[in-house]
Amino acid sequence: MPLSLAAERRHARILDEVALRGEASIRDLGGILGVTRETIRKDLADLAARRLVRQVRGGVTAIERRETPFAERALINPEGKRAIGRHVAALIPDGATVIVDSGSTTRAAALELARRAGLTIITNDIAIALLTRCRAETHLLGGRVTADEDSTRGFDAVEMLAGRHADFALIGVGGLDADRLFTDHARDGVALRSRMIAQAGTAILLADHTKFGRVAPFALRDAGAAARLVTDCEPPDGLEAALAALGLACDVASM
Repeated sequence: MPLSLAAERRHARILDEVALRGEASIRDLGGILGVTRETIRKDLADLAARRLVRQVRGGVTAIERRETPFAERALINPEGKRAIGRHVAALIPDGATVIVDSGSTTRAAALELARRAGLTIITNDIAIALLTRCRAETHLLGGRVTADEDSTRGFDAVEMLAGRHADFALIGVGGLDADRLFTDHARDGVALRSRMIAQAGTAILLADHTKFGRVAPFALRDAGAAARLVTDCEPPDGLEAALAALGLACDVASM
């Protein structure tokens, strides 16, 4: 059923508030728009169904459409990412074959692995390939080179993994939320990460605490096949319960 003009105007104002603040509560929106909470709840449900906002208890939050540029992500929580990198590297035995996903947290793990000899590294991240090439047998996946983080994606990268098996895969995520679980910012990124998980004996997900509560547009549904999540802080209760329900172990790396 088409929306009334009044509903369209309310929806536009709600989206303006969410864009400005990153979130909006039912109580605040009721005061701003001068309508009942029941009307606001229906408006928010309509917007969430169209994937324009994400519903949470008491209101809505923004859905992140674009990922923060890599240069900025690399400066966020470097100590936490280094702790995750050290923890993950300690899980990898000598002589292992490891698929390493692109990203700032996986690069922290690759920096630790680059100090080791006898590993085989398969990666779509050009910087990781350069880090590990001296002491590890390193394979760089082909495909389309992304503009912002010097990594490869697309059909060719996925197909190159089809005939490979790895002992471990280290996978980054765009967001981690109790309701939507693991999400990513690009459809081709989801396809490649899903193949990485499928080709590994043990997949390990890497996400620092800045990813908690964030939701990106595309679901990484195969994340449930991973063995564990490694992070730098205890997840919030709701997220911890969701991970437990998924049967996913959660390691908190020591700083």
